[in-house]
Amino acid sequence: MAVAHHLVVSIYFVIRNKESYKEPVLHENPKRREKQIKTHLAKLKELGLEIEIKQKDKIIKVDSLLESL
Repeated sequence: MAVAHHLVVSIYFVIRNKESYKEPVLHENPKRREKQIKTHLAKLKELGLEIEIKQKDKIIKVDSLLESL
């Protein structure tokens, strides 16, 4: 029922504003994303993988990222 209500509200605003539907943008939390990256890198390191991340003219070693955990 909630999904149907959401669809009706979305359709109403599309018709009212005479615009095409645009998917809502979710707000990304940069701190959360950074923590997820560090967690995944730590798990990969535990599996024995050595990883280098290239970011705009510099190479970041995984060990330096994991030290800040």
